[in-house]
Amino acid sequence: MPNPERGNKPNKTFILAFALVASLVALWGFGHRLHDTLVPVFGDVFQLHGLRLTLITNVYNFVYVVGALPAALYARRFGYKATILLGLGLVAVGAFTFYPAAETLAFRYYLIATICMAQGWLVLEVAANPLFAAWGSTERAVFRLNLAQCLFPLGALVGIFVANWLLEHNLALPQEAAAYAVAHPYIVLGACVLLLAFVFEETKFPSVAEIRIPGLNGIGREIKGLMAQPRMRTALAAQFFGIVAVGMDWSVTADAVRRGIPYLTFLQPHDTIVLFMSLFGIGRLIGTPLMLRIAPATVLLIFGLLGIVSAAIAAVPVSSFAVLGVLGLGIALSLTWPTILGLAIQGFGQEMKVATALLTIAGALGAVISQITLLAVGGLSNAAEMAIAALSIAVIVYYAWACGKPNASQTNRVVPRNNWFF
Repeated sequence: MPNPERGNKPNKTFILAFALVASLVALWGFGHRLHDTLVPVFGDVFQLHGLRLTLITNVYNFVYVVGALPAALYARRFGYKATILLGLGLVAVGAFTFYPAAETLAFRYYLIATICMAQGWLVLEVAANPLFAAWGSTERAVFRLNLAQCLFPLGALVGIFVANWLLEHNLALPQEAAAYAVAHPYIVLGACVLLLAFVFEETKFPSVAEIRIPGLNGIGREIKGLMAQPRMRTALAAQFFGIVAVGMDWSVTADAVRRGIPYLTFLQPHDTIVLFMSLFGIGRLIGTPLMLRIAPATVLLIFGLLGIVSAAIAAVPVSSFAVLGVLGLGIALSLTWPTILGLAIQGFGQEMKVATALLTIAGALGAVISQITLLAVGGLSNAAEMAIAALSIAVIVYYAWACGKPNASQTNRVVPRNNWFF
């Protein structure tokens, strides 16, 4: 298939458009953490128990598994910009549906609202991430993707703080009023998203954001061709095990905070996610600039080796030494998801959309399977979880090494400094 996106180098008049798309990363980080933090409140308001509570808790993972490929096909047919507008529209519909859910206290409306928002965030991810890679030179694709992804932890932290503020203030109400207290912020979010959609529509984008492929002819061959490439197959495994490693790291970080490891005693259990997202932010702020001087595959390799060492240290019984492993592992895993994705899709042209969807599905399956495994065995010891994390990171290290080999196509090149962004 021809790759019309290759060689497309938008000039710097499109930096505003790039910044707008990058803001979406912070937005979906905000949305994810707002949902996760408020789920227990919704569980009380809607009297959710058993299967319903499990469904709501895991609905985002399920949506990411089944909805990624349709989102990519839409992007393939109508282009990146139209897909972003669709994603913003779905988020707005989901946000506004929280009001009838609060009015009726009906689980079906809450489920519809949650699914719409999850699909909206997914559509934005499937459109924005390959667009970052396609925005300019192929050699800077991974750097641009990581640069934008630095905003995810920031948006996530804002989402956590907003949710906690709501829990401390607006939700101190009688049960019959609590649902409205939760619904109102979502109505504000929906209005803001519609305003953002208007700004996107009125902003000029480079031609790469408008490219369309009529119909679905050849989609089967496209998927088959992608899966036939060793780099893509290895990337799928790396993305799957990268999310498994993140799940193990989250569990150990939570345990470290709960047990009060020295130097973390000031944190409460509910602060775990704040620490986790802060470590991700620090890691991305350290690793992304390194990609200006060191090839992205090499940076991923370094972070992967750091992750294996950190996992070994974190496996030590609770001590002041183990905290170094906990903190180091969070930083080491911060670059894995965007860098694996960027190295896998760079240079694929229009095929980046479907490739992104396949990698998204792999990551979501990693989250689902790791959660099911932990539930099935009733939890694991820190040492066992860190062993799984280390083995999972080893897959990422192999992937980084494979991408960095001299015969790997364009994945280990450093661009001259006068072309640092596009």
